[in-house]
Amino acid sequence: METPVKIHFQCNPQGCISLTIQCPTCNGQQDLPIADVDSGIGFICKCGEDFPIHAEALKPVARELDELHLLIQRTIALPI
Repeated sequence: METPVKIHFQCNPQGCISLTIQCPTCNGQQDLPIADVDSGIGFICKCGEDFPIHAEALKPVARELDELHLLIQRTIALPI
């Protein structure tokens, strides 16, 4: 059975989205560069666990990022 690896999405006060991988063994966290979502990443935790994450496995993350980008495309009118 595969071990699920959690990917956390955050938005900082400057409006930048960041991703963090959570180790399923020790719950340690490591940043995931958004550019690596299309190519995959080898995640080696400080506890020694090695999780090769292929681009195919990261497709749900890419879809979520696409949805987030669509959600933040808004226009407002200011009464000036």
